[in-house]
Amino acid sequence: MIDNPKIITDVFIQNGLVYNNMYQIVSKWAIYPKDYFCPIDVSTKNKKITNNTHTIHWFSGSWLPLKDRIRSKVYIISKKILGEKLYRKIADFIKKKNIQVEENNMNHLISIIIPVYNAEKFISKCLDSILAQTYKNIEILCINDGSKDNSLEILREYSKKDNRIIIVDKKNAGVSAARNDGIIKSTGDYIMFVDADDWLESNAIEMLYNTLIRENVDVVRGNYYRNITYDKFDYVGDMDNLKNIKIFLTEAMNRAYVIQKFMDKKLHSFIWLFLIKKESVLKTSLFKTDVFLMEDTIFCMELFENIESIYFLDIPLYHYYCNMSSCTTSSEYYIRNMYNLLNVYKYLKNFVENSKCDLKNSFEKMKAEITNIIINHFYTMYRKNLKSKKELVEEINKILANQDAYNLFKSTNVKYLSFRLRIPIRLILKKDYKKLFAFYKFRKLVRYIIIDER
Repeated sequence: MIDNPKIITDVFIQNGLVYNNMYQIVSKWAIYPKDYFCPIDVSTKNKKITNNTHTIHWFSGSWLPLKDRIRSKVYIISKKILGEKLYRKIADFIKKKNIQVEENNMNHLISIIIPVYNAEKFISKCLDSILAQTYKNIEILCINDGSKDNSLEILREYSKKDNRIIIVDKKNAGVSAARNDGIIKSTGDYIMFVDADDWLESNAIEMLYNTLIRENVDVVRGNYYRNITYDKFDYVGDMDNLKNIKIFLTEAMNRAYVIQKFMDKKLHSFIWLFLIKKESVLKTSLFKTDVFLMEDTIFCMELFENIESIYFLDIPLYHYYCNMSSCTTSSEYYIRNMYNLLNVYKYLKNFVENSKCDLKNSFEKMKAEITNIIINHFYTMYRKNLKSKKELVEEINKILANQDAYNLFKSTNVKYLSFRLRIPIRLILKKDYKKLFAFYKFRKLVRYIIIDER
């Protein structure tokens, strides 16, 4: 008999246990490594039962017939709760299955694609978290996108220590081109993207993979922490009402429902939240290389048009580092971003027009969001004195000369615009710059008054 609860748990969580015609599939998510647990549903929550037994949050199932599986979140291991007879049956099962688990659990290669650009401060933590994954059968494609710092040297040092790391060194072409290079060079059955300044929970890949296999889906989307420092997070991603649920996208209504969730920003389309079958990626257009913000939104929309099923796993497995030091305040950034957003608008418009789903209402909201950002960029350049009034008028006129931009501004439903931007967009379309700058001056004054009062 195995008396160590941790051994029983570590093996048990990787298997389906058939017992008296009851079927159980389980997966591990421990808050701390010292936590151990077993799938027995209890009503208590976040409370110690004995000195060496903890309740913790993780994703699993309940003891039910195979045809009627359901899921809950709080489980516990205890001889007292399990009962000696069941405890021994589980232990006997573990003894028989222990070797088989190690052989069968990691038989698919997963490609991890990391675009790297001037990431010398972050890349080590990122790679350390990936190399420490409980799922070992991975290849790590690091696409050095023309870094000017020591990122490439750091990658080379890591590749000497672990042959799973593959370095692709190229001229700078942007994050989309870097991801495309990773997709083309990948040899795995599944693909996952990670940003160079982020990191993973140690069981992230295993959790996503096990869920994808268990649920037999094309894509799994996990959840994330937003970290303001390496040791502190201030936000856990919102899954809306899609928590631990499988959705078949073969039905038009379901497909439209999921796509609308992302277009309406009720769910984030961060590409690093997904584990995707490579064959599904290859059915989708590659990342648009003339887009560097919201490129994952466009990719996800096209992906959802080409897959049959997706599973939403409500477990934070990814740490998104909110790196405020990388923010820029140059006028060139704002101008470049505006033209980037016009490309996003163009691609989304084409997608909606050719989609099998009715997405017009969601597209109106996205148009308003893009317009909001562009119009607000004009004000930001004014407020920060990044452009003189004359230079700013020239930039606005250039934007208006772009037919896509003019059509966007003209067709945006003002009810979706933030209130403070409804007046500026009308003045910009009329090219009434005298009133526009008077409004900007008033808004700037109000802003300073509010900040001073605080």
